[in-house]
Amino acid sequence: MAERVPRPALPPRLHAREYPPHLEPDAADRVRTICHLAMQGNSEARSALLECARYLGIGIANLVWSLDADAVVVDGAITEAWPLVSGAIQDQFPRE
Repeated sequence: MAERVPRPALPPRLHAREYPPHLEPDAADRVRTICHLAMQGNSEARSALLECARYLGIGIANLVWSLDADAVVVDGAITEAWPLVSGAIQDQFPRE
């Protein structure tokens, strides 16, 4: 996916730091860095991560609704901050 989504597609505030072009990490590494910073208490990283989790939750909720899914498995770099993002994702599901 990193090949299809260029770096400018990520908001500048999500970049944990700037890298020289020859050392540019892939998207998963950038997300992992943001997750670690958020878990360490960095307020900017936490805010960015929660915003992304909210939109991820909206997307997952729409897929669950449209596909009538019984379960969802979330994997990848964002799970390194699961204690922070799980609530923001779950909040996007309608309450019954």
